[in-house]
Amino acid sequence: LAYNESEFSSLVIDSALDPTVQVDLEGNRVPVTSEWTFNGAGEYRKDFGNNLQGYVRGDVSYRSSIFESIENLDLFSIDGYWLANARLGVAAPDGNWDVSLFARNLTDEDYLVFNNTLGFGITQIAGSPREYGLELRKTF
Repeated sequence: LAYNESEFSSLVIDSALDPTVQVDLEGNRVPVTSEWTFNGAGEYRKDFGNNLQGYVRGDVSYRSSIFESIENLDLFSIDGYWLANARLGVAAPDGNWDVSLFARNLTDEDYLVFNNTLGFGITQIAGSPREYGLELRKTF
């Protein structure tokens, strides 16, 4: 768990929406900084003999809302979101190989990772949707 209080103590700039207007940014949050973040994970492993070890793993993360503009415009903000991932697998106890089923973004959360302008309108980039699959790993 982390808390980040970052704001401008003194800054005056020309407005991005109207360059003839000056904007005092004192007290605005620094762009692209979440006030709160959280990461947690847990894993359970069990030896099955015959050089087999089973495991289950889960992790969650949270990021509070952010502004992507220095002016803290709602138009260029990203809502906070939670993500959860899981993995179920079998591996060699020495880590030489691993076979697992995985799922990322288990709840299929809709979220943005970018919401700003690239000089020609608003650009929004969505985060990855739910993904799942089979992963095979071998160490050489």
